[in-house]
Amino acid sequence: MVRHLGGKELPKYSGGAFPEIFLQEIEAQWKNEKEWREMLSYVLLGTAAHWWAMHQESLLEWCE
Repeated sequence: MVRHLGGKELPKYSGGAFPEIFLQEIEAQWKNEKEWREMLSYVLLGTAAHWWAMHQESLLEWCE
């Protein structure tokens, strides 16, 4: 049985397919990484929105 993770086929090692315990660990790390990416994107969007709100007037004056 070939397992897929995030749309990608997992590689095989010399013993055949990955043992289930390795798959569980990989899936846990992938989920954790996805959550961190989502959280980071919210932080960056919030920072950009805050920065724009703080500097909007001076930026618009500079563009004129």
